[in-house]
Amino acid sequence: MPSVVITGHGGRGIGTSRGSYLVPKGVTIYFFVNDEQVLYAGASDKIMSFLCTKHPSEIDVRKIATDVRSEYQTCPNYICYGTNDFKDPSGVYLVGKSAKGGPVLSIPDGTEKRLSEIIGGSGGGVIASSVYWLCCRAAPDNSNNIDDNKDVISGQFKVGKKLFQVGATEQGGDTGISPSQVKLSGKWR
Repeated sequence: MPSVVITGHGGRGIGTSRGSYLVPKGVTIYFFVNDEQVLYAGASDKIMSFLCTKHPSEIDVRKIATDVRSEYQTCPNYICYGTNDFKDPSGVYLVGKSAKGGPVLSIPDGTEKRLSEIIGGSGGGVIASSVYWLCCRAAPDNSNNIDDNKDVISGQFKVGKKLFQVGATEQGGDTGISPSQVKLSGKWR
């Protein structure tokens, strides 16, 4: 079975539990930020360029994974949101093949696919042994006022002499949803 890269915006929707997807037999999923964290586009692009080349070094890429889920383990049923924001179009790419050929499964701008739809389970999906999730794993925001200046950086990796920040945990700003607004709106994770 081939290895694949999934790229696009990502996260988990409201009501998606932390264990709502059962990884199918023979599949391993590699994540590069922890649950509830964002993955920086620069890191995602760099990891993708390592994997979507003629002779990829999957072993080196796996070393920087922060979370690995193997067959029969669970994880949230993350959503990949199609976007035109990145260097390559959103979708599923084969490891070892140039990204210039495009994805084997496209996730067009403005559409979304859940992990269960992409990889499958009991039927359907892309057949793959290793899955590299190059999307955010963000949870629904705790605040309506995210302050990127307060993000808590998570992880880094080195390419030659250049150090890349992998991602961050988003932090709410000083003004956001008050506890009384949360109680009224129910918009809290």
